[in-house]
Amino acid sequence: MVLADYARKSFELLEQMHADMLPFSAGMPGRITLVANTNAVNSFIADDLAIFFKHHPSVRIALEEKYSHDILAAVTDRRADVGIVALQANHKELALFPYCDDELVVLAPRSSSIK
Repeated sequence: MVLADYARKSFELLEQMHADMLPFSAGMPGRITLVANTNAVNSFIADDLAIFFKHHPSVRIALEEKYSHDILAAVTDRRADVGIVALQANHKELALFPYCDDELVVLAPRSSSIK
């Protein structure tokens, strides 16, 4: 009886493993973890992701918003696959590629002395 219970449980686990692994054999979509700073998330990423998904519909992206120093750490530690930051320096462990130009402006009332 004990052996039969273990055998039944083993076959159930084997069937579950087969069901869980089936999507991989059929070309399961990839998953990318993308971390980006607030400005990139709010200004640029949505349109670019829409274009990306048209060309790569099976890829899933987990988007996380973080501060730039946290993004550097996440990519360096491989907790994220790709990061978007505002950074002007080199990093010894990461390759940096230009993504987009972001123009920041100062807003002030017209009567202000700021020019």
